[in-house]
Amino acid sequence: NGCVYADLDNDGDLDLVVNNVNEPAYLYENTADTTNHYIKIAFKGSGKNLLGLGAKVKIFSNDQEWYGENFVTRGYLSAVPPTLHFGLGSISQLDSLKVIWPSGKTQLLRNIATDQEITLKEDKARNPEQYPNTALTAIEDSEQNLPIDLVHRDQTSIEFNRNPLVPYASTNEGPGIAVDDVNRDGLQDLFVGGGKKQASSLLFQDPSGNFIPQQEDMFAADATSEDVAQVFFDANGDGWPELLVASGGNEFPSGPPLQPRLYWNEQGTFRKDSLQFANVEVNASQVVAVDFDQDGDLDLTLTSDLVPWEFGKTPVQYLFENDGSGRFSDVTQSRAPEFQSIGNVKDVEWVDVDGNNYPDLIVAGHWMPLTLFLNDGDTLTKKDNNGLEMSHGWWNTIKAGDFDQDGDLDLIAGNFGENSLLKATEKTPLTLYLEDFDDNGSIETLVTYFKEGRETPLASKDELVKQMPYLNKEYLSYKAFAKAELIDLFTGEKLSAAEKKFAYTLKSQYFENDGSGNFTPRTLPKMAQASVVRDIAVKDLNNDGFSDVFLVGNFYEISTQLGRMDAGHGVLLQNDQQGGFLWSPNRDFTYSGPARNIKELTIKNADYWIIGINNAPVVLINQNRK
Repeated sequence: NGCVYADLDNDGDLDLVVNNVNEPAYLYENTADTTNHYIKIAFKGSGKNLLGLGAKVKIFSNDQEWYGENFVTRGYLSAVPPTLHFGLGSISQLDSLKVIWPSGKTQLLRNIATDQEITLKEDKARNPEQYPNTALTAIEDSEQNLPIDLVHRDQTSIEFNRNPLVPYASTNEGPGIAVDDVNRDGLQDLFVGGGKKQASSLLFQDPSGNFIPQQEDMFAADATSEDVAQVFFDANGDGWPELLVASGGNEFPSGPPLQPRLYWNEQGTFRKDSLQFANVEVNASQVVAVDFDQDGDLDLTLTSDLVPWEFGKTPVQYLFENDGSGRFSDVTQSRAPEFQSIGNVKDVEWVDVDGNNYPDLIVAGHWMPLTLFLNDGDTLTKKDNNGLEMSHGWWNTIKAGDFDQDGDLDLIAGNFGENSLLKATEKTPLTLYLEDFDDNGSIETLVTYFKEGRETPLASKDELVKQMPYLNKEYLSYKAFAKAELIDLFTGEKLSAAEKKFAYTLKSQYFENDGSGNFTPRTLPKMAQASVVRDIAVKDLNNDGFSDVFLVGNFYEISTQLGRMDAGHGVLLQNDQQGGFLWSPNRDFTYSGPARNIKELTIKNADYWIIGINNAPVVLINQNRK
């Protein structure tokens, strides 16, 4: 239950110490070929950080490069020595070594012999480097909050108590953000959704760049809802954008907290419409305004990622047609019947893919492929055989643009990422089984993955028996449970009868359009796979005529079998002008926490990105820093 490495005998290779439950610890001596070379690096920091924890080291030899960070923690209560050990093979001399201390100070050593331990001292380092503002480093490299105390507050998730077999919770989905000049004073205003039992906030920007809360009592009346999706749009064509707010978060099985709310904009003052959408209850994931029938008014797409309290079950999606006066009717069945039950939708994008002047619909979601619906002006028809049909994933966001500047629209989509034990391919997919395995009248959620070639439940024995106690009687020991095949645990009959959904990839990807509506997937750089991608901002940041992208994400409410996905701090990808993207390191800029979405916001003629962070303050990133 614990393991560390260290060069215990000072022979230049790493030995292992393994701690065991109810057994003596094991000590493994490394007897590797001693003709290989190494270098060991110790640190002497300044101030309170005497061990130099967090120091970063790069070493170079010819065209080879090694990188390490000085962190000692290795799992629960295990720690390695505060040194870095690099195995170098046949290399006997290093060209150079560079260390970046946590303070930002740097040190450069040249022509270093191997097979030795060297100690780097921070008091010998020079002051932090000043990087030129070129390429994509125009983004501000410091985190700052809005000029007011705007903090999203969410409830502690109880979803794993309700269903211990789900791989992740769906109860912490906010905050959603909407931006527009709603009072027509030439300044962009802001709406930020609140968590369950937290009122959402409407804020008007003043000429000084401050954001002033508006009509707080009206929004406090609906504080019970968890507001996750919203859009400003001119519903009745009077030039003043209305506000539609949709709630979700899997907090309520039914009732008013799941009803969309329309607020009429009466020249800068909002009034709630209690009748519109009174018959609609939806655990919402996204709402988008679009003139899909090109009749001059804005219609609505309202999507859902789940049926409340029933993980994996397919919810209903909605397409609402505007009669021109701001009255909406549900036309999903007549206009988009295949969209109505397409899957567990997280995001949609409306763009004209086929060039017929009608916006087409691209859908992203969990346990489903990216899906394209072509719009002929009357109905939306699902387009198959376009390279997307086997793209099933845990997709959270989708954006379209002509990224390679060849005259057609490409796609970029954010997925779960690859920084977990879960890996998925067409041959070894993640599988969701929905079936009453224990014959108690309720549907169980069973998620499996492939481990060493075997299809294996993601849930542990303890988690499975909470939901299906009969397994505890059939498998008295963990050893017997571990040896059992899936078909032994749940019978072939039950597995065959179950509703099944799949994920074939967890990679965030770019999909290149070949000009005829066929898409070729290209995996985004490794840093884009380090965590869950929840939203994507698209903008040409270096003025080269090609759109770059900024990815935000992280996900904390995940099964203990996986651990929270928290390695994302904003991933900047530069368009390589050749149909791909390159990771563009940004040395100092970080944000902390599970980002949910990102929008553009102009404050005092400066362009910002505003990032909604779950259970934390919203964050601003200045795009105009010079």
